[in-house]
Amino acid sequence: MALNSLFLELGAGFQQQSTNFAGSRRFNFRLLGGGGATFRVTKNARPMTDIRYLHISDAGIEGGGGGFDGL
Repeated sequence: MALNSLFLELGAGFQQQSTNFAGSRRFNFRLLGGGGATFRVTKNARPMTDIRYLHISDAGIEGGGGGFDGL
């Protein structure tokens, strides 16, 4: 097995949901960051592994009522 490639992933956006997910607002901000690697096992097989961090909150607009942070 040999290392084939490394990658970095970053993202930001908005989220609207039908339930109160983070605090009392149904409109939230999302931040995502992570990275990983692919490995060459055979000519046609390249498994991928990665880890990501996700943050969802209303950015304190409604008094900072919660949020979500997770891997």
